[in-house]
Amino acid sequence: MTIRRIAIITQGKISNVILADESWQMKTDGSEMLEAEAIAAGIPREVKPEETPVISVTMTQLKLALVDASLYDAVVAAIAAIADASERIKAQIWFTNATAESNHPLVTQIAGALSLTDEQVLEIFNAALQIN
Repeated sequence: MTIRRIAIITQGKISNVILADESWQMKTDGSEMLEAEAIAAGIPREVKPEETPVISVTMTQLKLALVDASLYDAVVAAIAAIADASERIKAQIWFTNATAESNHPLVTQIAGALSLTDEQVLEIFNAALQIN
């Protein structure tokens, strides 16, 4: 599965970036385009990507936050849907780790499969931080 970064264009600026797999159908009205193409076209960013914090939580906190957000089953299904058997097993093993970081490649992959924005991922991780 290939994950692409899709720029959301609002008032002539990149206002958000979402992660999406190749099945994502971009809008043709100019409000969505590949992030690399938007940057190459000189469209400025509203938020710089390096400003995105990395949040580390226990896997238990993350799983409970996913349950609270009604996303746990969708994440399990997204992992089960990984076509490559080796990558699917690695993802299943990762989902049993002691900790999880918001910038882990698997988080990015699953977020793309579920059409979650970077902000939504950070909201889930911030919610996880609040769980004891």
